[in-house]
Amino acid sequence: MNVTFRPVFIRLREGMLILLMALLTSGCAFIESAAEITVGEPDIAAVEIESTVSLDQVNQALLGNLSEEQKIAAESLGLAFDSGATLLDLRSRLCELWKFGFYARPRLDIELTPKDDPNLKGVKVRLEVPIAADAPVAACLETGFTARAIVEFVPWTAEQAAQVKEQLNTDLADIGDAIVQVRFAFSRLDFMRGDEAITSDLLEDFAIILIADVEDDPTTPYDDSRLSIVPFFLLDTISEATPQRFELDPDSLVTQSIKQTILEPPSANDELAMGVEAFVAFRESELNSTPIDKSGFVFKMQPEITINVLKVLN
Repeated sequence: MNVTFRPVFIRLREGMLILLMALLTSGCAFIESAAEITVGEPDIAAVEIESTVSLDQVNQALLGNLSEEQKIAAESLGLAFDSGATLLDLRSRLCELWKFGFYARPRLDIELTPKDDPNLKGVKVRLEVPIAADAPVAACLETGFTARAIVEFVPWTAEQAAQVKEQLNTDLADIGDAIVQVRFAFSRLDFMRGDEAITSDLLEDFAIILIADVEDDPTTPYDDSRLSIVPFFLLDTISEATPQRFELDPDSLVTQSIKQTILEPPSANDELAMGVEAFVAFRESELNSTPIDKSGFVFKMQPEITINVLKVLN
């Protein structure tokens, strides 16, 4: 698992001063159309995340969800997977554990612990059979399979957020008005099975969801703190050569939360944390050809903020 962050907001005010001088030497029409500057790479951190699971992690999680008595009783099922096991095998195992009462739901949560990265708070991967709680157990083997990863991260430090506020050097109301757009540019977005990226025609669904308030338990229903930003049909168009930008709804809680970190920089890095959730639903035909080992999400996203220069620099 990799998460890469770069320095944030180094030349913001200097860039706005240069643009302002250009605007002042231009006509009014040009000023109206060009009085905005986008702050992105390299001044805002780009986030690169590789979140894949290993066969060992899955085997450990299968046992970790059981009590000692249950582990002994479940030995007859042969819980541990051997090399070459697929998502179809995992679905069958989860359905068995659910059928015999070892699991309350046919799903497996895996916690990936980040090492030596103060900006990454945690990653949770959920592998699940999306069956209704009141559905018959017999339907479990015919109900598809999903995977999701929720990454909680700090996009920039509290010190850097305060630096932005200081560089803008204006009051809170003006800053709020000056931030006219928040968006994310994706230059990579894949679900990997080994070394191969699965194309969209082999998937039932795919989603990227920004989360203002990361909860302990990932849930499917959307609420005010969750914002889906990448349309499924655009998945295959995203690459390093053709990044796709997605503007956030200005009225969403996620957008307001991002703005708030600039309006009122917090004192602790943890208060800046936000989340991004990647979700995939597999076609039935792909489960037996998708190995458990080294499968997971890989994506790179670049936050970008558009600022109206004239509202910041009077």
